[in-house]
Amino acid sequence: MVNRVCWNCLAHANMERIVTPWLVRRPNGRPEAKFDAVAAFKCASCGWASVGVVEGLNGVSTNSFDDPKLVVNWYPLKATGKPFPDVPEHIGGAAKEATECLSLGHFRAAVILARAVVEAVAKDQQITKGSIQQKIDSMQSSGLIRTHTQEAAHEIRYMANEMAHGDFTASVDPDEAEDVLNFMEALLEEVYQGPARVNRQKAARQKRTSQATQPPSTP
Repeated sequence: MVNRVCWNCLAHANMERIVTPWLVRRPNGRPEAKFDAVAAFKCASCGWASVGVVEGLNGVSTNSFDDPKLVVNWYPLKATGKPFPDVPEHIGGAAKEATECLSLGHFRAAVILARAVVEAVAKDQQITKGSIQQKIDSMQSSGLIRTHTQEAAHEIRYMANEMAHGDFTASVDPDEAEDVLNFMEALLEEVYQGPARVNRQKAARQKRTSQATQPPSTP
C-alpha cells in the first residue's frame, strides 16, 4: 500500500496504482545507466491522478513500488503548509513557509526559516539586543518561555547555524528537520497560540456569566 499527501485534496490517502509500472532509462547516455520506475496512481480520497517515480534502479523489477525501503518521489509537487492564525502575520507566514519547505523535502530551507522565526519571535517581544543565543535566553529569563522551550529553541539554532554560515557539507536528515519544525511550533504555541486560546475561552465564559446574571426582560 502506497500513501502520500494528495496534491489535490491534501488528504493523507492511499494511492491506488492504476497502470503497470514501466522503466525509463535515466538521461545520462551511458549503456550502463540506471533506470527510473514510473507508475500512475489514483487518490483514494478524491480520485485525482499522481505520478510516482522510484529513481536510480538497476536490475530492479517494476514491483519496486511495493518495497517499503525504496523512496517514491511524487508529481505534481504541491506544498502543504500549516497555518498559524494566532501568530503575528509576518511571523506566522514565515512559519507556514517553513512547513511547506518540509513537505517538499527542502530540509535546509525549512531549518533556516525556523531559525529566522525564533529570532523574529524574540524581536516581536521587544527582545532585540544580543545574538540569537542571548535572545533565546532572555525569553526564558523574562518568563516568556519555559526552560524546555528554551532548550528546543537552542536546538533549532544549533541545527541552522552551520547552514546559516554557508556550511552545506552535512546533509539534513528528514527526521531531524521535522524535529526542528516541531520545536518551532512549540515556541509559537507557548508565546502566541496557547495564550490566544485561553483568552478566547475566558471571553466566552465571561459572556455566558454576564448573560446568566442579567435580569429577564419584561414583555
